[in-house]
Amino acid sequence: MNKFSKITGSIAAQKKRIAIIGLGYTFGNIFDYGFNYGIYIPVVAMLGPVKGGVAMAILSAITCFLFIKFYDWSKQDWLGIEVAKEATEYGPTWIRNFSATSRVGRIMWWPFSRIILLILWAIKRGGIVAFFALSMYTDPFVATVYFRKESFSGLKKRDWMIFFASLLVGDLYWTLRTVLIIFLAKEGMKIF
Repeated sequence: MNKFSKITGSIAAQKKRIAIIGLGYTFGNIFDYGFNYGIYIPVVAMLGPVKGGVAMAILSAITCFLFIKFYDWSKQDWLGIEVAKEATEYGPTWIRNFSATSRVGRIMWWPFSRIILLILWAIKRGGIVAFFALSMYTDPFVATVYFRKESFSGLKKRDWMIFFASLLVGDLYWTLRTVLIIFLAKEGMKIF
């Protein structure tokens, strides 16, 4: 059996899981993009870093908590968090070996592959490195669900501590990042 047949057979066997993750990932990215750029930046710009940061941390806590409740209720790994735990072993090799056929494809793939490799490296390291990577790159929902001992099990005391620590780290990062974006935009407007 050739490589292509193995890959297509594997995909066919996992098509429901792939469809659920694809749909969840698409919804998650649309929501995150709207939240991070459509709400976060304007709120911090209007209210300032302290009031805006606190307001967005509260809103982030509410939305991430609701996502956890929905994730547990649905009992579906719709963001591929369980798959990510498995992918730390074989993911880096696959990403390094992937090669786009066109020059444009290789140029566009390169930065994304480095980000993915960095996150997989952090997750493989586990502990504090993975916690910071997930808290800053994703959100408290993803970080909390990733570090839970049991899938779809609600929030235990340890999970609540992870949730609030991730909320603090993530929202501090996003608030500082947003302040920097606003500052650079204002300075850039002065040049033109």
